[in-house]
Amino acid sequence: MSPVSRGRKAKKGRASAGARNVPGLSGVHSEMVRAFQPLAAEGDPLDVEIFASGLVGAWWKSLPPGDDPDAILGLSAVEFAVRRGTPAALALLRAFAVVGAAPDLRQAAAAGAAALVERGVADPPWAAQIGRVQGGDCWRLADVYGDQASLYCEFSYDADRHALLVLLDFSHLGGWVKDVWITDQPDEVLTGLREQAAEQADMAVLDRIDPAVARRMIEDGFAATDATWQPGVAQTFGEYRAVALARCRALPEPTAPPPEPVEVSELERAALVEEFIASREAKALPDTPTTRYCVRLIVDFGADHDNGRLLRISPVKVETFLHDWLPREVILDESERDAMPMVVVAWTRWAARHSQLPDPAFEEVLEVAQECAGHFGEEYDDPHNASIGRLYLTGVDLDDPADLQAVLDRRTFAMPYVGTRIGDEDYPRLNPADPDERGILIEGEHPEWHDLLRDLSFEGEVDGVNPRLHLAMHEIVANQLWDDDPPEAWEAAQRLLAAGADRHDVLHQLGGVAMEHVYTALTAGEPADPTAYSKALDALGRAKAGGPRRAARPRPRGGRRPR
Repeated sequence: MSPVSRGRKAKKGRASAGARNVPGLSGVHSEMVRAFQPLAAEGDPLDVEIFASGLVGAWWKSLPPGDDPDAILGLSAVEFAVRRGTPAALALLRAFAVVGAAPDLRQAAAAGAAALVERGVADPPWAAQIGRVQGGDCWRLADVYGDQASLYCEFSYDADRHALLVLLDFSHLGGWVKDVWITDQPDEVLTGLREQAAEQADMAVLDRIDPAVARRMIEDGFAATDATWQPGVAQTFGEYRAVALARCRALPEPTAPPPEPVEVSELERAALVEEFIASREAKALPDTPTTRYCVRLIVDFGADHDNGRLLRISPVKVETFLHDWLPREVILDESERDAMPMVVVAWTRWAARHSQLPDPAFEEVLEVAQECAGHFGEEYDDPHNASIGRLYLTGVDLDDPADLQAVLDRRTFAMPYVGTRIGDEDYPRLNPADPDERGILIEGEHPEWHDLLRDLSFEGEVDGVNPRLHLAMHEIVANQLWDDDPPEAWEAAQRLLAAGADRHDVLHQLGGVAMEHVYTALTAGEPADPTAYSKALDALGRAKAGGPRRAARPRPRGGRRPR
């Protein structure tokens, strides 16, 4: 449901890419001010806003979590511009006072601009007009499933009209912004939306919405996108993000309180399971605990991950449930895996009938459900789709739950991370059960050596430690702990943890024993003695045992390792 026109670029282009390549903040700020030199005489405030939005967007998500780019890069750019005190610097400040994403940034830019005007710096010709737009109609083109909606909001600078277009995805976080842009051809775009709605009358609906409602949807959607990194975000998202938020501030503020998250009680969930089991769509399914468990998983997914919309059904929701959520979040036994595809297809028929979907939409979602069900087994078995828990239980008999927690404790201690960052390379999803990928995770735990390890000519030591040898010993220990071979390694680790040692220290002590025995075998020219090695591990930490046991152990988590 993308509108027909992609939108409008600033006439002078974007300076963000060049600015980001200049080393040092002072160089970045100098480049920013220089980029505003031609805009100091520009007469079109919309061009200036889009240009400034591109600059602000260049630092969106550019810093590690916890670092505020508006404070680190934005406020320091404002301070630099005030010191520079040129017409170009004043143009930057006027633009940032309108499109700055954070209130502190906008306030600082406005104050800085006022200070330069008092010093006699000439304002750009658009200074009195920029940001003072008039709002117009807002429209929404939504699919009948409730998966996505394109919002169209019109604005004008006197006779010059333009529109903000926002693509919202409701399959996650209650709605997140997937794409955003500005067009200076509002009539053409609105005509395209109307034509699309007419051509797809059974699949999409176009309606006019209250501008305050549109503002809440867009602002909440941006907040959801900012909170998590969504891989489906358009490449130009950052360029238009700031100017889109500025346009939202020009719309009326919502008067109604924001909707509360929908809570679905245990009784409601259980009742819906029974209602489905009694339906004609479920007659072909065996009424067994396995079938009911599969149905309950579908209900829980709608309650907890689709904002309580239990009966909403769509191609995206079906595919997300079968090919993403189940493999990543739920451990199914063989009977549940076999039953789930049939249950999902039957549920899709039932939910689509309850939702009163038009026939074309009914047929489409059922076709997708059947196709996804046919591929469920291979998707569930794919290790890159597997839940973190299943990764850590690779090769373990899932029918013996008594030992599962012990295995999880041992393996999450050996490698508590499933993602890392090495230099400029991100590894957001690695399999700790794979020795090679576990080696990457181990390297990621030592950021102080990343540059040295990339230098193939480096063969020295750092502070008395050989980085390559240290990582090799770390891998040996992690592999032994993962496989529980020899078991004395994990037993020694538990004793050391009980005595108060942290994970890093425990790994070093285990590595020290391994290093000693490997070195002895190499220098003596004889095979390593596993019996002697096990005895050395068995002795490790016994003199320190008996202290209070640590309250917590590392647990696997997604994303990169905190640095």
